[in-house]
Amino acid sequence: MARNMIDVVDGETYDAVEHFSELCEHLDDLYGGYGFARLLEPPQRAAVADLIRSLRGRRPTGIRLHQPVNSSLTLAQGRDVAADLASRAEGEEWLAELGRAMQGLYRYLDELYGGPGAFSELLDSEDRARVAQLVVSLTVT
Repeated sequence: MARNMIDVVDGETYDAVEHFSELCEHLDDLYGGYGFARLLEPPQRAAVADLIRSLRGRRPTGIRLHQPVNSSLTLAQGRDVAADLASRAEGEEWLAELGRAMQGLYRYLDELYGGPGAFSELLDSEDRARVAQLVVSLTVT
């Protein structure tokens, strides 16, 4: 849905929608492709956080907090935009919903990365693949 909205928005709203889409794509990668359909259970999240902490502890892993995330916003700016959008008033409800959805993605990614504020860089493709292997193994029933 976010990708479809890109065709009808512009300016800062375009940047926010694009950033939201990129965060979703990152989660898809962590889930092994277009697989982010549900939240992991708390013990599964902890296992993913343990792996990500070990991956991040050995070397820089990818795009950092102040680098653009394949859009005009950095991870830090995206958090600020999400908060701004979430506080939008009447008449801009859809922007407020987008902001709250972005905040939810950040909270979930923080948890997967190890705790509040931990999602400060994107993993590189090799490390995303390792996380995806774990996530797939945890979700196979």
